[in-house]
Amino acid sequence: MRAVSTLFAVVMLLLAATAIAHAQGRDIIANTPERRVALVIGNNDYRYVTQLHNAVTDARSMSRELADRHFEVVYRENAPRQAMNDAIEEFLGKLSSNTIGVIYYSGHGVQINSANYLIPTDLQAEKEGDIPANSIDLGRLLDRTTQMQARFTLAIVDACRNNPFQGSGRARALGGKGLAPPVSTASGTLVVYSAGANQQALDRLGPQDKDPNGLFTREFIKAMRRPGLKVQDVVNEVRLKVIQEARTVGHVQTPAIYDQSVGTFVFSEGTPDTPEPQDGAFSVDDIAARDAEAKAKWDLWQTRMKASFDTASAFSGSKNATRAVWDRFLSTYADKNPFSDEDEQLRAEAASRRAASLASSPPQPEPFPSGVVRPPRSVFRDCPDCPEMGVIPPGSFTMGATPAEQDWFVSQGAQRDWAEWEAPEHHVTIRHSFAVGKYAVTFAEWDSCVADGGCNGYRPPDEDWGRGNRPVINVSWLDAHAYIRWLNEKVRRTLPGTAAGGGPYRLPSEAEWEYAARAGTATRYWWGDEAGHGNANCDRCGTQWDNKQTAPVESLRPNPYGLFNMSGNVWQWTADCYANNYNAAPPDGLPAVGPDTCDRAQRGGSWLNLPPYIRSASRNWDTPDTRANLVGFRLARTLP
Repeated sequence: MRAVSTLFAVVMLLLAATAIAHAQGRDIIANTPERRVALVIGNNDYRYVTQLHNAVTDARSMSRELADRHFEVVYRENAPRQAMNDAIEEFLGKLSSNTIGVIYYSGHGVQINSANYLIPTDLQAEKEGDIPANSIDLGRLLDRTTQMQARFTLAIVDACRNNPFQGSGRARALGGKGLAPPVSTASGTLVVYSAGANQQALDRLGPQDKDPNGLFTREFIKAMRRPGLKVQDVVNEVRLKVIQEARTVGHVQTPAIYDQSVGTFVFSEGTPDTPEPQDGAFSVDDIAARDAEAKAKWDLWQTRMKASFDTASAFSGSKNATRAVWDRFLSTYADKNPFSDEDEQLRAEAASRRAASLASSPPQPEPFPSGVVRPPRSVFRDCPDCPEMGVIPPGSFTMGATPAEQDWFVSQGAQRDWAEWEAPEHHVTIRHSFAVGKYAVTFAEWDSCVADGGCNGYRPPDEDWGRGNRPVINVSWLDAHAYIRWLNEKVRRTLPGTAAGGGPYRLPSEAEWEYAARAGTATRYWWGDEAGHGNANCDRCGTQWDNKQTAPVESLRPNPYGLFNMSGNVWQWTADCYANNYNAAPPDGLPAVGPDTCDRAQRGGSWLNLPPYIRSASRNWDTPDTRANLVGFRLARTLP
């Protein structure tokens, strides 16, 4: 009886201990053998959608940190769908009941009907229904992880950078809404998004930030390194730090946390290095120090700006050279100093001096005296603030892509119906000379409109790339027409016979645009059939701006008509209502008409697109109210 009683007591003690363990949330810090497995995927090099810059760097950093903390890491970067699936299967195969599993994904993601999809690098999608079958369903991945009965699962999803289909008419059907909360977060799972709904995760805190990692990942790594910090405390600390750091640059980024975890674990063993708060202790020393450090950097920047202003003021040269000096100054010092207003004053004075240098030059002759016609390829300007325009001669050309060029486009990865947007080839005759902007409209020209009370007062963001002589971006088709209305009103008094509300400036038709872009050539690009090196600003075109940002408008050589950046740099709005083919295209170069709300055609390609998308025949489209950092516009002008 004594042995039975003793055995019964031991059993009861074990049951009580088990109950206590469950009541405490099955704390995984206890001395239970555990296996650590991680899946890490980072995708930058997307072939058909917007490319990223920091995703792979972030994934590599996270992979190293997890490996240093005894995780077996299944790692992939720039992975097509099959490679992502293979990595997932390898990861799932390592999970068991004594496993801690961590999933880290950095790249593009979209939601469709409240389901989230991680985008592989080889995704091609023309409609929303193409995405689920060709991407990775995040919810299914989390469900499968739970089915493997892992002791704890942490999913870190940094897929909130931007709309992967930005600048494309396909964006409306293909996402851009950000990730949705998990439909169901299974027990034992902790899910963290780098930013909340409709927020964009920052890669850096402004131009002075040289950290190779995005804000979210760098803060996550810092928190992981702290000894003894439980995973729930890690994610909460990351959330707080990201919110605070983003606010210092006027940005809102709040990581989203969906917690159905049971138990916990620590990334780094040891005694916690941060004591519990006592007696309401409070300090702002770290914030003050960071603010002082930032102010010191901006003070140095401001000193350099003042010195550069003095250098520009002392310049003596031709009116064109003087304008170029002030354009360079305005482009170099476009950032806003958060600690001073002196930069705004200097920019305003620089813009004033730029305008004064033009106004003090000999006045332009009356644009088109009776009986005088501008000769082809001549350049003119109707007013000091008007864009320079190049005269395009009348003529005929074959518009669109040949069947051979369409086949080549498909061989470069395009879908067949994308190639068919450029068909059929058709003959177009343009019977009268017209003028086209020598450059896309610049920030300096747009800002002159705003300063003069036009353009609805809208000041488009420049993405910290600079203003001045860079093409204006983040302007819609409707915005372009606000600029045109202002410009026509400005020149109307010098143009006899112009009706009230009318004017010579407008957007080019698609036919006019392609005729001017080809400049008498019939090759894929105006310089030949191969993209070559340094001929345009696009992804892999061989310039310093490739896949990074726009280039100043005079950076690369012009086409034979003297027009700059007809290929690459920015997509350019046209007057036409977009159609999926040229079956009903006007044969006389006039725009295809339709309702005011119709989708509008864009031409030319951008700094973000691969070479096949900047060909003379390449087309795109978007809604007339869409703004994107890939899109600007170029003017056309009717000639008498």
